[in-house]
Amino acid sequence: MDKPTLKQLIDQAAGRQAADMVIKNAKIVDVYNGRIIEGTLAIGNGRFLGISDDYLAPKVIDARGQYVVPGLIDPHIHIESANVSPAVFGSLVTPHGTTTILADPHEIVNVAGMRGLNTWSHLPKRQHLISSTPCPRVCLLLIQTSKHLVL
Repeated sequence: MDKPTLKQLIDQAAGRQAADMVIKNAKIVDVYNGRIIEGTLAIGNGRFLGISDDYLAPKVIDARGQYVVPGLIDPHIHIESANVSPAVFGSLVTPHGTTTILADPHEIVNVAGMRGLNTWSHLPKRQHLISSTPCPRVCLLLIQTSKHLVL
């Protein structure tokens, strides 16, 4: 992040500059402290700035008591079992709140061989669903030592 953007976010979070948008009358899920906060959430440059009824913004959304939840992370998924591309998978799960998955590529290799791993490793970095984990050690070991690996 460049310095001007960081300065703007700090000024917006401190209330010295208007936020880009506020969501008022929201039930904000605080996953760090395991609680729900009722109030106004300020957003600037696509980032949460803070929670306070004092924030001002040109765009105001009245949540009318609805929940605001951060994007959910699925830490263990076998995406290859869905039999769809990661982009299609992402378009199906993001409406339900999942924004990130961690998928182990060795399962991709089990299903689609080295061609599948190669395809997986060349996917665009930003899709509907951000997904990737480094190839685990067991996968690298299999690739390097197996004489029976079907490619």
